[in-house]
Amino acid sequence: MKDVRHGDAVAVVTVDALADLRREIPRKVRQGTWITVDASTRVPATSAKVVVLGPRGLPFTVPTSFDAATGQIVARFNADAPGAWMVQALAALEVGPLPVLEARVYVGVDTPRDHRTVEAPGERLAASEPDDARALHAMLDAARATQGLPPLDRDVRLDRVAAAHVQEMMAVGELGHDVGDGTPPSRLEQAGIVAREAGENVARAPSAALAHRALWWSPSHRTNMLHARYSRVGIAAQRDAAGLLWVTQVFTN
Repeated sequence: MKDVRHGDAVAVVTVDALADLRREIPRKVRQGTWITVDASTRVPATSAKVVVLGPRGLPFTVPTSFDAATGQIVARFNADAPGAWMVQALAALEVGPLPVLEARVYVGVDTPRDHRTVEAPGERLAASEPDDARALHAMLDAARATQGLPPLDRDVRLDRVAAAHVQEMMAVGELGHDVGDGTPPSRLEQAGIVAREAGENVARAPSAALAHRALWWSPSHRTNMLHARYSRVGIAAQRDAAGLLWVTQVFTN
C-alpha cells in the first residue's frame, strides 16, 4: 500500500508467487554484495519494477529491465547495510500493479529459521502497554525516531475514522481499504477532514507487536510509517471472536 493522494488508493495485498526465478537469489550474503534479481512472470504484464526494503529507512526502486514478450524481469542492487532485506517484484497487470515475487536476503547476519521472527524497531514497547492502539502508536513513533522523524500526534477524528473502518472490515471478514465503506479519501471527506496527503495501513495479527512487525516489513506500509510530511495519525485496534487483532492506521498532514 502507498499513501493516498488525489483520490487514489492502493489496497493491501498478499503475495502469491506469480513469477519464477531464473536465477536463485541468495538467502545470506556479505555486506556490500551485489544482488541480481532475474525472474519471469507467470501472468501477462505490461511493465515491472523491483522494490527493495532494507533493514532501516524507506523502500527504494532499483533500475529494472522488463521484456513484455517473455515476461523477464532483471534488476540489480547493492546490499550495503547489515540486517534483513526484502526484495519485491511488482508487475503491471490488467487489475493494476501487483507484487508477483518476494524474497528475503540476510546481509552479514545469521539467517533466522523463520523470517517472521525478524523484529521491527520499537516492537518491544508493546510489552509495557496493555492498550493495543496506544502500543501501536508508541511503536510507530519509535520506528520513526530511528530515521530522525518526529512523532505523530494522535487525532481523535482520525481515530474515529480508523475505528469505523476496523468495524467494517471485521463485519465482512476482509482486510482492505474499501470493503464497502468507501475509499480512504472518501471516508475522510465524509468525516469532514481535509488533508493535502493521506495514507492508510491495515493489518490483522495475533498481537499489536506482530501487526507492527508485518507493517514494517511491507514496502508500501513502511512508506506510510516513515512519510516525513505526515504529522497526525488515527489508530484503531479491535479483537475478533478468535482473538485476532484488526488494525487501521490513518495518516494525514
